[in-house]
Amino acid sequence: MGSLEPNYVFAPKIHEEAYVSGHHEGHSLNVQVVCDPDLLILNINAKWPGARHDAHIWANSAVRSTMKRHFDNGDRRTWLLGDDGYPLEPWLMTPIKNQHLGTPERRYTDAHGSARNTIERCFGVLKSVFRCLSHQRQLMYEPYTAGLIVNACAVLHNMRVKYRLMEPYVTTYTEIIADSYNDDYLEDTERVTGTGRAVAERIQRRLINTAYT
Repeated sequence: MGSLEPNYVFAPKIHEEAYVSGHHEGHSLNVQVVCDPDLLILNINAKWPGARHDAHIWANSAVRSTMKRHFDNGDRRTWLLGDDGYPLEPWLMTPIKNQHLGTPERRYTDAHGSARNTIERCFGVLKSVFRCLSHQRQLMYEPYTAGLIVNACAVLHNMRVKYRLMEPYVTTYTEIIADSYNDDYLEDTERVTGTGRAVAERIQRRLINTAYT
């Protein structure tokens, strides 16, 4: 399962207002990344300025178009996980905020957060190995070149994952949440009809009822 989360790298002052995100002191790119449970980067988008909202980047991403196409073609067992800065969609599950302890919704949200933690670990590994991406450094290049550097770091990171060159403290996971769902659930979701958020809410509710009640 992929996890989706933006991250920031510093960029020089070009079209200044677009690159000041408010999250950091300086100018930045907003980098959208999808990784799997083993921290392998499946997709990276480093072309957007730091002030651009995460949901806007997602709405205009090739990943979203691909996920939607797979869903429209009948795939009901593939989701990405995003935080609450992203919209709930049939192919993108988000947490449910402010739920009480012990409720199915809270158990779902806790499991969601644990699974999505892989993207935080992925960013941690990237920044610890490729120090040019660290908050203590600044990429002294125009945004396009800075984006290429980010992409190159992602390629090298994937080589380290593939050839098992990760440090011992980095734990990898191969468990997929979907393994906990039974065939009855899958058959039921295949009959889901409608579009937009209503469908996403029904899918989310079925996930909760199947795995967390």
